[in-house]
Amino acid sequence: MPLLPLRRGIPCLTERCDKVFLELVDELRREPLEVVALGLLVVAAAAFWRSKKRLCAVAILGAVALQACARGRLETWAATAQFPAASCRALGIVRLQHVPAYDPLPTVVVDQMGHSWRQGHRRWPVCDAPRCEPLPAATSPGPVVLITLDRAYASVVAGWAELVRAANLTCVVGSIDRSGAVCAVARQARCRCLPSARLPAVRSADWGRGSPRRVAVRARFELAQRLLGGALGVDASGGVLLHDADVAFDDLGPFACFLRRTAPHADLVSQPNGPTHDREAYDALNLGLLWLSSAPSTRLLLDCVLASWDHAAFDPVAGEDVPGGSYYERSQPRIGHLLEEHLAARPPAAGPVRVCTLPPWLKPHYAHATGKAPTVTSKLDRLRHFRRSSNRSAVA
Repeated sequence: MPLLPLRRGIPCLTERCDKVFLELVDELRREPLEVVALGLLVVAAAAFWRSKKRLCAVAILGAVALQACARGRLETWAATAQFPAASCRALGIVRLQHVPAYDPLPTVVVDQMGHSWRQGHRRWPVCDAPRCEPLPAATSPGPVVLITLDRAYASVVAGWAELVRAANLTCVVGSIDRSGAVCAVARQARCRCLPSARLPAVRSADWGRGSPRRVAVRARFELAQRLLGGALGVDASGGVLLHDADVAFDDLGPFACFLRRTAPHADLVSQPNGPTHDREAYDALNLGLLWLSSAPSTRLLLDCVLASWDHAAFDPVAGEDVPGGSYYERSQPRIGHLLEEHLAARPPAAGPVRVCTLPPWLKPHYAHATGKAPTVTSKLDRLRHFRRSSNRSAVA
């Protein structure tokens, strides 16, 4: 992105000064480091004009460093240089290399058990759990249910909280809102609120740097890690069911029953993406609806994912076709890649992370407004339609 793109014209001569000022304010909100970098370049130019070479050199170096920070290059360098973290090594993950989203000839991977798959296209088994109905009195703790959102989705909290409590589960709202409004809504709905340390820098519906969508993807895994570590004093021994704000349920009772039965046999349970996503690497799991157990191996995986998030392996290369422009901003290429590396390595002493997908009989109980609903408004409309349809079916 170019530094400070102003409209054509000469500021305060061919354009009104208030327009220029508003553009400066908007750009400062969007990319504050880039604006400061531009200011340093102005200082460098003035210093050069006045023959102050040392000041000029310092200003140029500062501008270059800030530009690198603004574009995430320093984070990428640090994550790549420090890889593998101790958690990654414990899972047998000691190398990461870039795998393109579209690879016409993917490498064949063979694990220690002799199972083989095309890199980035492993088939994940469906959880072996028969249909079940909620028990009147559960004998084991159910999962903590975590939704992560900003103010744009605050309207879903009240109805969602009622469903969580109806299933005798604990509701936690992960907030990526600066104003405190989301936490206020959560408290009103009698849910715990867990503010994220990672907050959006701009208001935008796209995947741009600092946008709510991009921030929420990483923040929800950080919040899940905190819950599994005992944050808020919540009992997360039954794991964490985390989902995007654009996921709706008609009843969480079947999920609670299913996860209580599945917990002894799985560590990670994800919504399947289906065969239509097979072209993209690491896209068989839809991690917008995901359950994570409280097992040590799961917590190691979470720590490894977050420590490796900015690794250069998850950056596009020049000229690469990036699906939707957002492929490398999402969680699937990271978690899918690390899971495959883990399973291809020698199994750790604690055993491999056990992965399976939600069974088809749960599909009528949830809707995920992804893909064909690109805006917040269209997503909320789809979720309302799902809830109305579910209510009519329940009445009938």
